[in-house]
Amino acid sequence: MESVIFRAKTAIFQAKHSISAPRIPRCEKSDIAGASLIAESRTALRSSDEIAEEELQSGKVQNLRVAAGFLDKLKVPSGHVFSFWRHVPRPTRRFGFVEGRELREGCIVPSVGGGLCQLSNALYECALNAGLEIVERHGHSKKVPGSLAEAGRDATIFWNYVDLKFRAAADWQLRAFLNRTELVVQIFAKERLGRPVELAEDALIPKKEVRSCETCGMTTCFRHPDTAEPQTTTNEFSAWAVDSFAPEFGEFISQNRCSGDWLFTPLSTSRNFARGKYPWPIEGFGKAVDFPSFVIRRSIVSRKLANQGAERQMANLKFNRTLAEKMIQKLPHRANHVVVSLELLPYFWESGVLGGRKFDVMMTRWPIRMLQQKLDLAAKQWPESPTLADFRADEKLAELEWEALQEADSWITPHSEIAKSAPDGKPRLLDWRVKLPEKSENAGRHIIFPTTTAGRNGAYEVREAMRQLGLPLKIIGPNVEGPDFWDGIDVERLSPESWLEEAAVIMLPAWISTRPSRLFEAIRSGIPIITTPETGISNLPGVTTIPVGDVSALVDALKSFRSDRVESLI
Repeated sequence: MESVIFRAKTAIFQAKHSISAPRIPRCEKSDIAGASLIAESRTALRSSDEIAEEELQSGKVQNLRVAAGFLDKLKVPSGHVFSFWRHVPRPTRRFGFVEGRELREGCIVPSVGGGLCQLSNALYECALNAGLEIVERHGHSKKVPGSLAEAGRDATIFWNYVDLKFRAAADWQLRAFLNRTELVVQIFAKERLGRPVELAEDALIPKKEVRSCETCGMTTCFRHPDTAEPQTTTNEFSAWAVDSFAPEFGEFISQNRCSGDWLFTPLSTSRNFARGKYPWPIEGFGKAVDFPSFVIRRSIVSRKLANQGAERQMANLKFNRTLAEKMIQKLPHRANHVVVSLELLPYFWESGVLGGRKFDVMMTRWPIRMLQQKLDLAAKQWPESPTLADFRADEKLAELEWEALQEADSWITPHSEIAKSAPDGKPRLLDWRVKLPEKSENAGRHIIFPTTTAGRNGAYEVREAMRQLGLPLKIIGPNVEGPDFWDGIDVERLSPESWLEEAAVIMLPAWISTRPSRLFEAIRSGIPIITTPETGISNLPGVTTIPVGDVSALVDALKSFRSDRVESLI
């Protein structure tokens, strides 16, 4: 009966507010040039390590994650009243809110949207520290020991009539986001907005840990839903978000996934037609989520695009965003740890879904920032190339990805050079899945350039080396640098199926490379390789590395292979 009366009262207040309250204009999201940080609040996302608290604490973190997304980067004009509920929608499951910890009449109970008061408290504290004018604020009726309420620095909210409002006489911007362990609220402006309200040093002295009914066992009152046995095991798990397959990452997943984990993949191997392109191991996962209609659409569009060029790269970025957004929509809030492929990372980061979670990154390629720096150096050395500068990703995307990589727990990669570029403590180096030969049985007698004739693959260095040595060359793959690129050089194109039979030495002086599969074929056959550290295989046997872009070093390395096996070098 108490519950019915409570809900009836709130419904009346909510309806009255919707009808009679003045309409406050929404603020837009934009930056303020020259603004600096003038107030900040940082509060812990979790207050207990007890298993019984995990469900509601994870729910609270999810609610903070969703609400912060509506508030982050709002620009509030001079004199404009900021209203919490004008920008955060009613906390329902439709918007992604779940059951979390809510303080109601002295009890911390489960409630959809529970935990939002941590955000309103932080907003209020920031507003006081920034000297903003408080227009509307309501304190909690019950004071939890050790909380902001005891110091009068709290601000309770209840949709839609218990609100938090403040304003300033100058433009200001709000930042609200979650890092791994904290809710961070910040106010930026070009100048001080007023005199801050200081907090006495002894005003907040935590007396005891704040717990919910789940911990104390008081789950029979009207505010708490019916429950089964008390929770004694954790129901949190990891989510793995992947796209293009590589066997090194497939093996890593098989060795590190737990039975309750979720796998997000373009196509699950439970679908027979997915086994070729997306053979991610689904055995042992609690759930595998895939997106077959997306894969079909991406396949149709990709077939219409050229194999190289800016148009294909732009389309790939758009598809990466679409796939990431689909995965984010289905990501359960109980997944407190995420392992995500790099091509999806910037979109996960931008959405805020990684806030309050641990996350690791599978480095399926070079980071955009580093990749573009390498291509810029190559384009400077070979300005005549039509491919080295034909595409660059949006600067914002590159910065989002780089920012996320700095916050990740680890960079997971078999690529030795990418691992070296990771910040201290972050590289997690895997083994390449390549079978090493017991001895060389290959009888080839030629120099091979085993890939597309493209500047990024070191085609210009190869051409200059062949010109200086006056040697013939065997190549594989199309020529994207222009029809006259190999003029003056004796070049023969080999079949991709039988090229190893011709090879005595392989050279790939690439500026960038992620997984040089043809070099692995050469290693399995015991054929010596000349390459750059950028291919990431410097630690494998039979590999000679030279500095990237160094034609002289390439020539010297080729001369060292003079033997009766290499017909063209006799």
